[in-house]
Amino acid sequence: MNVEDKLFPSHGKLLINKEDDTLSSVIVDIELDPLDCTFNDGESVEIDTNKLTYIKLSIENLENLIELIEESEEYFNITNKD
Repeated sequence: MNVEDKLFPSHGKLLINKEDDTLSSVIVDIELDPLDCTFNDGESVEIDTNKLTYIKLSIENLENLIELIEESEEYFNITNKD
């Protein structure tokens, strides 16, 4: 098990808040800083960097973000069909 999994067990996974229908995730950058990510419309990600001076993302971080955006887009397409 790697350090990220120990410190942030659900990092890199899309979390659905059924109460307000928001999607979020925590991404852990190269320096082990947790980045709170919100997926508002399924086409983009908002990364909260208020508590940080800078972020340092790896290729894996970027690939994970792309996958999460695609997952959120799928979710919003399915839930907005009604």
